[in-house]
Amino acid sequence: ISQVEWVKVVSSTTRNQTLFGVIDEDGDILFNVLNVSTGAWMNNWVDDSNIGTTYDGQRGFDIAVEQTTGDFVVVYENSTSADRYLRSKVWNGTAWNSLETINFTLSVAAEQQLFIVMASKPNTEEIMMASAGTSDDISVARWNGTNWTVNIPNITLTAAAIDYERFSIAYESLSGDAMLVWGEGTTLANYSIFSNTTQTWSAGKQIRNRTAVVQQVQLCSDPESDYIGAILGPDAAADVLAVIWNGTDWLNSEPFEEDAAEMVSTINADCSWTKNTSTALFSYVDSNALDFRFFTYNKTLNNWTCPTNNSIVLNLTKTMNAGGPCNETVNMMSDDIEELRSFSDPNSNNILFVGFDLQFDTEIFLFNGTNITQGLNGNMWLENNTQWITSTEPSYFDWVRYNPGGGPSWGVAGYGEIGEAPRWRFWNSTDFGIEQNSSELGAGAIF
Repeated sequence: ISQVEWVKVVSSTTRNQTLFGVIDEDGDILFNVLNVSTGAWMNNWVDDSNIGTTYDGQRGFDIAVEQTTGDFVVVYENSTSADRYLRSKVWNGTAWNSLETINFTLSVAAEQQLFIVMASKPNTEEIMMASAGTSDDISVARWNGTNWTVNIPNITLTAAAIDYERFSIAYESLSGDAMLVWGEGTTLANYSIFSNTTQTWSAGKQIRNRTAVVQQVQLCSDPESDYIGAILGPDAAADVLAVIWNGTDWLNSEPFEEDAAEMVSTINADCSWTKNTSTALFSYVDSNALDFRFFTYNKTLNNWTCPTNNSIVLNLTKTMNAGGPCNETVNMMSDDIEELRSFSDPNSNNILFVGFDLQFDTEIFLFNGTNITQGLNGNMWLENNTQWITSTEPSYFDWVRYNPGGGPSWGVAGYGEIGEAPRWRFWNSTDFGIEQNSSELGAGAIF
C-alpha cells in the first residue's frame, strides 16, 4: 500500500465489528472489517475504487451504520470520470452485498465527487448522504435499508467551493427529521430540513451571514431531544461561531465569535453531546495554538459555560476567567493542531478527542464532564510518526457501540504511520493498548 492519507473507523451497533475506510496517496479507496473480539480482519480488503491523485486530498467516501441492524453502509466515488453517480456497498456482518449505484439526475453536474458525508437516523435503517463535486453543487440521497432514492436533485447550486468539508448532516433524535448545513456562496451559512413526515427537503434558509466564506461546518445531535449543535468555521476570516437549533429555530443566545482561529483545510472545530446531561461540548483551535479551547451549552439552563470553573461564556475571544471559553491545559501537543475531532461515548458522559499536529503527533484527550484529561494512566499518546499530507486526516476514532454486558466503554483508533499500512489500537477506558497493523493481524489479503 502507498502512504495512507485518510482514515475513518466506524463501529457496529449490534456486533463487535469496526469498519476501516482509507484513501492512500495513489487514490485507492479501501475497506475492511475488524473483529473487535479477536483482533482479526474478517475479510479481504475491498479495493474496487480509484479516484486518482488530483483529488485524493478530499475524502471521496464515507461510512454509516444502520442503527437497528448494525450493518455498515459505505458510499464512495469510484473513478476519475465526470459522471452522475456514486457507488455503495453494505456489509451484513459476514459479507459485502452486491454493488449499489446512486444515480443523480441530469440537473446534477457530471463531475467527480470530492467530499461525501453521511448520517444515520436513530432506531432505524435509514441513512442520509450528501456529496459535493468540483462545481458548487451539493446533492443528497436517502438509504431506506434496501435502496437509495434521490428526493431532490440539488440542495444548492451555489455552495462555497468544495475544497474543504463545508457541509454536514445530522438527524433530530425524536422527530426523525434530517438537517443539512453548508457554506453558501461567499458569506452565508445555510440549512435545509428533510421532513420525516412529507419525505421532502425544505428550501434553503440562512442561519447566519458570516461575512466570509464558510470553510468548515460540523453538526452534532442531542440523543434525547431534537436539539442540534452547529459549529461554523473557521471561515475565510479565521472566525468560529457556535449556534444551537432547538427543533424549531436557531437560538440567538450564542457567545460572540472567535476571530483568530487556526486556519486549516481539515476539521479542527467540532461539537458533541454528552449522553444524558443535556449538554453539548464545542471545541476549536486558536491560531498557532498547541492546545484547544472548549465550552459547553446546557439545554436545560439555556446557557453557555466553561465547565472547568462554571463561568458564563459570553465572548470566544476572551480568556477563561474573563467570559471566555476554557483553555486550562497548556501545550497539549508539540506544534500547531491541524486536526481536532470529538466523539461522544454512547455508554457514559465522556467525550474523547483526537488531535493531530504539525509535528505528525496524534494524541487523545478525554472530557470527563468538567476537565480535559490525559487518561487515568496519563498515556494518551497514540502515534508520533503519523503520515500526513496537507488537507487530509490520517487518524480517527470510534467507540465500540455494541456493549450488551455493560461495563467500561472502550474504542478503536485507526491511523496511518509513515511508510506503514494502516494501524490501530484499542482504547480500554484508561489508555491505549499495543499498536497493531495489517501485517500483524494476518487475516485476508493485505493490500
